[in-house]
Amino acid sequence: LAHGSDWGGSIRVPSAWSGLVGLKATRGRVPLGGINELAMHVAQEGVLTRTVRDSAAALDWMQRTRPGYSAIPIRPPDRPYLDEVGTPPGTLQIALSVGSWGRATPPDPDVVALVRSAGLVLESLGHEIVEVADDDVVDFEVFWEVSMLGRGGIGGLTLGVQADEMGLVADESTVGPILAKSLRWSEE
Repeated sequence: LAHGSDWGGSIRVPSAWSGLVGLKATRGRVPLGGINELAMHVAQEGVLTRTVRDSAAALDWMQRTRPGYSAIPIRPPDRPYLDEVGTPPGTLQIALSVGSWGRATPPDPDVVALVRSAGLVLESLGHEIVEVADDDVVDFEVFWEVSMLGRGGIGGLTLGVQADEMGLVADESTVGPILAKSLRWSEE
């Protein structure tokens, strides 16, 4: 079992390449607490494990929190995830995407074929597969501009708040010129 956090695939990609189970939990499922949870709403905590059972047990443990600690309200599961392992899920509606997800380079045709093949397997198991276009998921250019590049992004917001919480001054002499610029943008 290994802990990880995932924004753009930091859990999912290594697990896929190494035959592990990678779990990036739903936003709010694993509480981070306070301003970090609101500001870092894209990156989520999770695990890399050898089995689905191990991932379920880890998620059961990781989602525990003190009342009021989580800034993102999310309904607790009806029962432990570990109890879900091996339980028939019923009919699921599963979104399938073979788009470029905001990247200039389209996906490799072999990857597209494998994703569609996985969709057919899931469909043969009785699930409903709905193919979605990139634009139906999110406008990636706007997302990237707002979250990372524009007006201080997430980094500038959390930097200023965390410095204040620790009684420190975040300026060029303490955080360097790049982070200081991000901080100034987030304050405008």
